[in-house]
This record gives sequence, structure tokens and C-alpha cells, in this order.
Amino acid sequence: MADILPLLYRQQLFDQFPDIVSLSDDYKTAAYEDEREPLNIDCKTLQFDQIARGQLTAESKHLAQQSLYIQADEALSKRVSQPKYPWRRDFIKTRSQTWSWPNHLFQILDRRDNAKYQQCLEEHEQTQVAFRQIQNQLKQFASKHQLTLSDDSKQIDNKLQVYADNKPNTIDSLPPLLLAKSPEDEIHLYRFSNNVNGN
Repeated sequence: MADILPLLYRQQLFDQFPDIVSLSDDYKTAAYEDEREPLNIDCKTLQFDQIARGQLTAESKHLAQQSLYIQADEALSKRVSQPKYPWRRDFIKTRSQTWSWPNHLFQILDRRDNAKYQQCLEEHEQTQVAFRQIQNQLKQFASKHQLTLSDDSKQIDNKLQVYADNKPNTIDSLPPLLLAKSPEDEIHLYRFSNNVNGN
């Protein structure tokens, strides 16, 4: 999720072409307007701002918000009396107030390191859709402008196909450490419920 922001920014560039506004132009504008908050002219923030005012879908913009929040690495759902980087915490708090997020979304994102399976699956499905959209838009752009995609494009397709596993909750094969060490050893796996919730 954290790494999807630059990909969405590149998708935004496809939408803008040929009238692309460079990040350096945004930086110069902010400097001319006497911007005093360094994080407002950080590369990630400038990318996010272009996405926010662009034509991408509401879902893509929401993913960009989550990506920026995760990269800030400030758990706003937790009370911190003396934050290590107070300016960064204040920055993402001010930004996120404009997004009208429900409180439980902050809690979900703040516990990603200890997330249950269902939460990981939902994030996987969200990003999978975004990756597909970006890849399709890249192909449409190449076709429209009569560009030849390199062999790397096939590699990307293959990697996306692996990533777009339609059965992420099914184990096709056990990892080596769980395999029987001798033919006499046996292993039994049993699912107690069809409701896969990470418990």
C-alpha cells in the first residue's frame, strides 16, 4: 500500500499528457508563495497533491490518501504525549482532517503490522484493482501514441498475474520448513470454519 502513491502519480501523468505539470513547477509555485511547511513541498506530498486535483477515480484518490498516511508513519489513532517527530505528526493530522475519514479507518491502518488475514486480503484486493488499472492505462497510452512496449511489459504482465492470485486463501504447496522430513512423518491441516478471518 505504501508504494502505490508513485504508481498512481504516473497514472496521473498519463491523464495529463501532453499538458504535464512537473513537480518542480509545483515546488517553485510553493516557494514563490512563501510556503513554510517543509513537508508540503516534499516529493511525496507534491505527487499526492497532483493526484488529488487530477481526474483519477475516487477509489484511486482514496488509495493515495492511505499511502501518504502510511508513509508518514504516525499512528493518529494512538494517543502520544511526546511524539518523536511532532512536526510530522501535526502535518499528517492536518492533512487527514480534510479527508473526512471515519475513526475506524485510522485504527485499521495503524495496526497493519499486526493485521489479521481478512484485513490483508482486503488491502490486497484494493491494490490489485489499482495495479490492473495502471497497467491497462499504460497499454492504452502506448497504443494511442503508437509506442512499442518492450519485453519488460510481458514480465510485468506475468508478475501481475501472479499477484492477482484469485485464491489467496488457498495454499497450493507447503513451505519447505513445513514439509515432512521423512516419508513416515505426516502433517494434518484442518480448517475449523469456512469463515476465514485470520483467527
